[in-house]
Amino acid sequence: MRLITFSSASAATCEAITGVPGSYAACCAGIETLLSRRISLALKTTLTRQNVHELEAMRQMADNWGISFTASWLLSKRRDGALSEAADCRLPAAQCVELEATDAASAHGWEEAALRHSSPVGDKTFYCDAGRTSFVISPAGKMNLCQQMPLPAARPLEIGFPEAWEEVRRFVGAAPPMSAACLACNLRNFCSRCPAWSLLETGTLSEPAPYLCEIAQARKDYYGRPA
Repeated sequence: MRLITFSSASAATCEAITGVPGSYAACCAGIETLLSRRISLALKTTLTRQNVHELEAMRQMADNWGISFTASWLLSKRRDGALSEAADCRLPAAQCVELEATDAASAHGWEEAALRHSSPVGDKTFYCDAGRTSFVISPAGKMNLCQQMPLPAARPLEIGFPEAWEEVRRFVGAAPPMSAACLACNLRNFCSRCPAWSLLETGTLSEPAPYLCEIAQARKDYYGRPA
């Protein structure tokens, strides 16, 4: 399955996002060429202030092509630490949650979270499988915890896979506990903060990411309200 990034349903919006004249036509032509060769593919998009108004049109285009389409709206800062315009492109928290609610699986998960009295997550900063049963290798050949986390940047081609994997595990084991602010927060059931997001947003592994705090509050307001 080939996953194709699809930025918009119009040339004007696409080229405003990519900054490349002709990118919309080239993308559509590429999709149609792949389909003509009977190559299985799917479309995905990241919604921003620039393209959210074309969400339904993108879904319709995917439907016309007979392929699946997914959309996400959590826009993180750059992994390399370079200047990012993420804050200018991100959707308001309430709009993110409204869009999220259109996805049945996501909505059901957060509705269940609204019924829990305490968070299922303990005080560990790393509560996912990253660094325990999974890792990623970057294009530069560095072993990291996940695609969003540019650390610990172990080098398996230089030190060997076993030592690189052990470096990743040590990094997870040495991580500080979740911040006191997060541990005491009544929004934990609705929060999707993780060490990668904290690192990109705050430069730490465990501190709150303000944008995700806003989304958590919006989720509680939306899913926690009386039926």
